[in-house]
Parts: sequence; C-alpha cells; structure tokens
Amino acid sequence: MPRGPARWVDPLFEWLPVIGLVALFSWTYYVYMSVLCGSLIQDAVCRALLSVAFHVLFSLCLWSFVYTILAGPLQIPAYFSLSTHERERLDATKGFDERRQYLEELGNKRGILTLGMDGCVRYCAICQRIKPDRCHHCSWCRRCVPKMDHHCPWFNNCVSFTSQKSFLLTTAYACLLAAFTATTSVIHAVYSWFNPGFSFATINVSVLVIGGIYLSLGIGSFFYIHLDNMFRNVTTLEKMRATMFREPDDSFDLGRAKNVEQASGTARPALVPAVLPATMAPDNGFAVARPQVPYRGPSLVGHTQTIPKHADYPRMAPLQAPGTPAAAQQAARPSAALR
Repeated sequence: MPRGPARWVDPLFEWLPVIGLVALFSWTYYVYMSVLCGSLIQDAVCRALLSVAFHVLFSLCLWSFVYTILAGPLQIPAYFSLSTHERERLDATKGFDERRQYLEELGNKRGILTLGMDGCVRYCAICQRIKPDRCHHCSWCRRCVPKMDHHCPWFNNCVSFTSQKSFLLTTAYACLLAAFTATTSVIHAVYSWFNPGFSFATINVSVLVIGGIYLSLGIGSFFYIHLDNMFRNVTTLEKMRATMFREPDDSFDLGRAKNVEQASGTARPALVPAVLPATMAPDNGFAVARPQVPYRGPSLVGHTQTIPKHADYPRMAPLQAPGTPAAAQQAARPSAALR
C-alpha cells in the first residue's frame, strides 16, 4: 500500500486526462454558447436552433462520457477463483506439462473455451483465479476485467463488457459535436478576422473551429476502428494477440447483426435505446455466445458433439444486484461448485 505523497499523487496523475477532458468540455460550452451564440450570432431564430442542436449533442456526449467513467467491470463469479486445495495442488505441480494438465482440469470444471499463448488454460496469479474467456488482468485497475478491450486513460477506466457501448457512443457523439461546432462556427470566425473589432472572442472561435476539425477527423478514425471491432466481435487485445481456441474452427463472431445485438443488448434496436449509453445486454458477460462448432472433449475422443450456442458454466445464473435474495443465493453457491 503506497504511503506518504504517493497515496494521492498516483491517483491524481491517473485522473489528469479526465480532468483535461472536463476542462475541454467546459471551454467548448462557454465559447459556443456565450461567445458565438451570445454575441456573434445576431439572428434570434438561428441562435435558438443552433443552441438546441448543440445542447442535444453536448448532453448525449457528456452522458456517454460520464457513463463510461462510472461503468465498473462485472464482478467475476467466485467459482472462477481457486479453492485452497486447488491452489496448493497448482503450486505443487512440477514442470510445464504437469502444470498445463492440471490447469486443463481446472478449466474443464469452469467451462473455459480458450487457451493462453503458451497453450495452457489462462490463470491469473495475482487474483488467483482461472481467467474467464475474453477476460484479462488490467495493471491500471488492478483486477481482472471481463471482455477487456483496453484501458483508456481518458476515462481512467477499462473499456470492457459493461462500457463497450457507452465508449463507442462517446466517440460517435464527440465526433459529431466537434464537426458541428466547427461547421457552424467557421463563417463567424472568418467574418471576425476580416472585419474591424478584432477581440478575444475571435481567437476563441477560431481555436474552436480548428480544434473541431482536427478532433472530428481524429476521433472519427478512432470511432471507425472500434465500430469495425464491434461488427466483427473482436476486442483490441484480441486483435493484437489472436485468441487461441481449443477447437481451431471456434469463434466469437456470430455475424454482424448478432454481434451488434451482443454489444448493445437490443435484438432489434429501437432508436431511443440505440442512442443511449445504458447497456441492456442479453447475457451476463460470462456465458460467451459463439457459433455452433464440433468439439471433441477429453471423454469424447473420436466422437463429435455440438456445443450449444452459449457456454454452459457449472451452476451458473445471471448475475444479480447485490443485496437481493438471488444475489445471496449466488454468493453461497461457488463453494459447492468447487468441491
């Protein structure tokens, strides 16, 4: 545990990018509403229309931004953690082959479908648990994160199962907001430069135009990359290091429509749910949906069995909110699953 100044210096540095973005949001709102609409635009109807459009985009972008910051990763069920006996057996293994064989046994109990780059079932020595499929340990968040895409310093949070949709919407709304402010301000910026009465307002509006152009292009490119990832049902980490399945033909790609449904949680997205950051996912992030593939398990050598569309983890139920009777039952369940 850090002591002295490090206890508050480290968190402060982690939040600096977020503070910078909040300052940028505040400055953008001030320049557009107070400087541009408040003094430079004289037509009342034009000012009202631009103000309404700006507030809609600004509110959606800010909502998605805050939602992504506050969206914590899913709590990994306790039955992925090792019991004391299992940890002792794992520590007692000798050699790579024996360790891999025992990790395979532990993974089979928990329905694991993927392997690490070394061909073993993935195990987190820090959290002392078998990593669920698509789960990675984040050194910044100091925990294992289900369906981790990457850790984004601009949100001081991991983009993962719970924040993928809100992150994508944040980049989309930020791109639209930057393009909107640039295109609706450029005429007034040019007019201010070529007319007498040069003022501080001219500099602010000019910076708003230039910044809007660059941000719309940069964030737009970033949005396109992550939109393509959602269509293909792949994360940034999985693009950097290809996922190793137990069966070569296995995949997380369900087709574009199903991939979007899995990310947004809407089978046929209505307009209102689709544009809001809240995620209404059809599963709980651990029952990994994938196409049906042939699987040859340890006891089925020479025979082919079709795995159902969702991995059926032992004694698994959708995660419940803390404090509910279902959550209490679920908390008591893992000990029985590990016997």
